[in-house]
Amino acid sequence: MAARPSRSALVIGGGIAGPVAAMAPQRAGIQATVYEAYPRSTDGTGIFLTLASNGIDALRTIDADTRALAARRRR
Repeated sequence: MAARPSRSALVIGGGIAGPVAAMAPQRAGIQATVYEAYPRSTDGTGIFLTLASNGIDALRTIDADTRALAARRRR
């Protein structure tokens, strides 16, 4: 029996949603690679993140909601 070829997925851009979009295929055993056009790190850049209820639902679907909700409580 021939070996099953490995599967991969590309996530092009997506800003903050790119890494989250890559988590779902990874959970299914598919290697996901994120390509972002931003030329450098955003360390030190001000940011404010708002998560709507549908965003939290999406994070919950891939078991990534706990840390996001905990960060909200650290204010």
